[in-house]
Amino acid sequence: MSGNQSGVNASRAESLIPNSLEWRCIGPHRGGRVVAVAGDVSNPMVFYFGCAGGVWKTNDGGTYWENVSDGFFKTSAVGAIAVSESDPNVIYAGMGESCTAVPRLHWTSRADGMYRSTDAGRSWVNIGLEKTRYIARLRVHPHNPDLVYASVLGHLEGPDEEKGVFRSDNGGRSWERVLFQSENAGSNDIWMDPTNPRVIYATTWDSRRSYWNSYSGGLDSRIFRSLDGGDTWTDLTDNPGLPDVTKGRIGVTGTAARPGRVWAIFDVGGAAGVAALAELGGRTGGLYRSDDYGETWEHVNDDPEMTVRPHYYNHIFGDPGNPEVVYNLNQPFWKSIDGGQTFNTVELPHYDNHDLWIDPNDSNRMINGNDGGACVTFNGGETWSSIYNQPTGEFYHITADTEFPYRLYATQQDNSSISVPSRSSRGAIRWADCYSVGSSESGHIAVKPDNPNISFSGALGSSPGAGATMLRYDHSSEQVRVVTVWPDLTGLTVPGRRYRFEWDNPIVFSPHDPNVLYSAANVVFRSVDEGASWEVISPDLTRDDTSDREEYDPHTNIAPFERCAISRFAESPLQQGVLWTGSSDGMIHVSQDGGANWNDVTPDGLPEWTPIYGLEASPHDTGTAYVAAARYQHGDYMPYLFRTNDYGATWTAISDGIAEGDYTRVIREDPERKGLLYAGTEGGVYVSFNDGESWHSLQLGTSTNSAGALPAVPIHDMVIRDGDMAVATHGRGLWILDDLSILHQFGDVEDAADTHLFRPRPTYRILTEPYGYWHQTSGRTRHYQLSLGVPATYRIDETEHGTRSLAPIDSGKNPPDGVVVTYFLGEEPEDEAALTFMTEVGEVIRHLSSRDGTPRVPTKQGTNRFIWDMKYEGARRVEGESEAGRPMFVPIIPPGSYRVRLQIGEEALEERFEVLVDPRVSVSQEEMEQQHELLIAIRNKVSESSDAVGTVRSIVTQLEQWTDRSTGTTGREVVTEAAEGLRQKLSVIEDELLIGSVSSDTPMRGAFYARGLRPRLASLGDTVGMADSAPTQQSYGVYEDLRSQIDTQLDALQSILDEDLEAFNSIVSELDLPPIVLR
Repeated sequence: MSGNQSGVNASRAESLIPNSLEWRCIGPHRGGRVVAVAGDVSNPMVFYFGCAGGVWKTNDGGTYWENVSDGFFKTSAVGAIAVSESDPNVIYAGMGESCTAVPRLHWTSRADGMYRSTDAGRSWVNIGLEKTRYIARLRVHPHNPDLVYASVLGHLEGPDEEKGVFRSDNGGRSWERVLFQSENAGSNDIWMDPTNPRVIYATTWDSRRSYWNSYSGGLDSRIFRSLDGGDTWTDLTDNPGLPDVTKGRIGVTGTAARPGRVWAIFDVGGAAGVAALAELGGRTGGLYRSDDYGETWEHVNDDPEMTVRPHYYNHIFGDPGNPEVVYNLNQPFWKSIDGGQTFNTVELPHYDNHDLWIDPNDSNRMINGNDGGACVTFNGGETWSSIYNQPTGEFYHITADTEFPYRLYATQQDNSSISVPSRSSRGAIRWADCYSVGSSESGHIAVKPDNPNISFSGALGSSPGAGATMLRYDHSSEQVRVVTVWPDLTGLTVPGRRYRFEWDNPIVFSPHDPNVLYSAANVVFRSVDEGASWEVISPDLTRDDTSDREEYDPHTNIAPFERCAISRFAESPLQQGVLWTGSSDGMIHVSQDGGANWNDVTPDGLPEWTPIYGLEASPHDTGTAYVAAARYQHGDYMPYLFRTNDYGATWTAISDGIAEGDYTRVIREDPERKGLLYAGTEGGVYVSFNDGESWHSLQLGTSTNSAGALPAVPIHDMVIRDGDMAVATHGRGLWILDDLSILHQFGDVEDAADTHLFRPRPTYRILTEPYGYWHQTSGRTRHYQLSLGVPATYRIDETEHGTRSLAPIDSGKNPPDGVVVTYFLGEEPEDEAALTFMTEVGEVIRHLSSRDGTPRVPTKQGTNRFIWDMKYEGARRVEGESEAGRPMFVPIIPPGSYRVRLQIGEEALEERFEVLVDPRVSVSQEEMEQQHELLIAIRNKVSESSDAVGTVRSIVTQLEQWTDRSTGTTGREVVTEAAEGLRQKLSVIEDELLIGSVSSDTPMRGAFYARGLRPRLASLGDTVGMADSAPTQQSYGVYEDLRSQIDTQLDALQSILDEDLEAFNSIVSELDLPPIVLR
């Protein structure tokens, strides 16, 4: 295969990349964590949610959701959202998630402040606060859409001034900080009294999370009140009724039903707090209530379940219509009807709750955000909308099996690991096509190379035992077996544990032996019996130094986590026994003898204690490896990528071109092209054509057209399979970039001003559902069934060139259904452009133009794509015949070798390509040729029938005209009589071809109306082409029968033309009237 990657310079790459390929989301439609929700008070069916994948909107009460921020947001993680009550067209979104947990869990650090929409989400603009990083809550004045308050948690990896409560009174054109506690404490909650919007409560949270530890609580965790709209604030933290203890995260709310009533929920920490617990013999944290605007407080609930994992929850919401109803959101969804004294759970589709919006005019109407998505209720929580309609999953790791089509396997945050097909024969990838492969949520996942039914996944959190568990899943029996390396689930950082396992410890099959499985803790393990036993094959390959580097009060340390563990592992695909490891404390080791000996090859340019997130052993050179590292846990957001070509003896930094703040998590080398690299960052995907010397964005799309683009979203992992690249996003599910062969050929483009035709990759001839969607309306119309018994909701998109494609709403998108032809135009041509598809010997199959016909060939300056559906021209229709209803069959080319020619004016470029049979089908080339020959014969005979009907109708129309013209002339009766006789004979032929033989009792309407020879033969085309197989003998029999009957009618027509028409023309000639003309 050709392709010179080193010849791709920066300017050429920048001109070639846009529109050269297309990303597609394959789902799964199973929601991810939602931390921000809001509703429209003027439209009961409209709601919004914000997640790590942007802002989403429903117009139908949560039945369907669609993203409304793509193309506008430069970052993806939404931490807060608010809709103006006085003008619901005005929406504010604050970026950066503030629901923090352990440092390597739920950590998205890339954020860029505030966005505002003034047209109900159709467009957005950034309105500042770019440096605030985490925005926890937004409140909009109920009568003024331009007056908005932002509760800013701010930078968490260290002290920072961009924290506190910010206010704008001009819709975000300018901001002022109106509340600031300290550089160590941002604001995590704010509540505005709807009955008097000048009364505002806000909290600050003394919190930090870093590589070493996370803490929650301190002297700067406080609660404040303002009575003048934020101009001044009163500290309520030490008011009567509130304990004098170190407080953690504080949640605050009130109710419009009783002005002055306010609740606060918090946990306690610090040595003083712990001592107070012992002294008081009970809890001092929990839920507090005030009925005098916070002047005095009552401890109404000290149930420890109310403050579970307070750093992740402590969300409290008062009912706007009932002063006794208050909701507490943590792992369950709690509801109190007695002012907070007791709580009962409300069932939802998922646990881990983070946000709640209650309609101020109807308390039964709510939207909840949780770790499984967003769900809507209209009956106070009795029932909720589904979370299986949101492709917002946060995925950690991804791999693919060796099946066709390949399936992807990935681990999803707070959910199970899952298997998703890369394509479906049904037209879209539905939830029904997916299945769980174990309860693993966070870890690596590996599929047995010689048996795709067997997969192994690692798990923390949702796995059994909440430890470093490894699960073996067998899809043939659907059983899960725990094969943990050392199943002594002591918990993280517990002294005396035998091994230190990373949050997502490696699980990797050897590329040389399908029975060899590797895993790692602080040492490397190998199993040859599918995890039934493990052997240690390395010493400790970490720094082995678990001491703290920062001074914290141990009582506020809420998230101790494992350090000094192996986080990544790779074996060279070229040489068995060349093993690489990368650790969470920044160490890289290599063994060239199967693990007997190891060398520390950590790059000198890698700062100490930098976690290794990506490790790739080159598929082209045994001594070459690539590393992706990230220091965002240290407050350093720069990308770190390295390359070695000598087994780690020397390293080169290769991060040029990746934007600052786009820290790196994964790097891969194209298995077909040496030096063609892909990197996944916190903001998206990059490509390098020169072994990492320079990088270019691979998000695709343009500033004016985001179709086919990958949205801005964190990329945690990627895998290349069968010439495609699949990525695991943290907030937008799984995406595939089809056909990397185009990138392989970039080096063949000699000049960016030239016209260049790329070689199409071999394309599989895959049949989709026979009763497809192509007859349906394009545009915003929703359709609900792909075919009979196959539900899915989608629209039909149609480009300006007439190309139509299915746009799923609740399903994943299939790859292009046909041969993708890609070409580059240095400028938009003035001459006609044409694509001609031919057999290998040059027989024309299809000719398409940029100027007429449908679809038309695109001719924009830059890279263009045209998808040929591999079909011949269909049978000719009768002029004026409607194409509504089920479409007429069109023959598809058989497997084989073909050519495509791009012609622009006098310039012609040509490439060859292959069409391959579906590997799942047992059929010979001879059988496919037999099918093709019969389909072409059917098409041609249908075309002859159409031509015959057209001839009949043309003559009949002229007969009517001649009869009218002969009015008042001598011999009119003779012309009329002759015309009527001719018309009757012609009508019999038309009826036989289109309607069929009829009698007085033949039904002409309804489901089983009579059908003529032509539609019957066309239907036979559907029968013959339904599957990849030779035609049945019965099909040949029906064809011969119908062909014979059609030929009889065609012969009869010819006889009429030769005799009756000639006789009629002789009559009108004698009357000096013009003859009937055949057209």
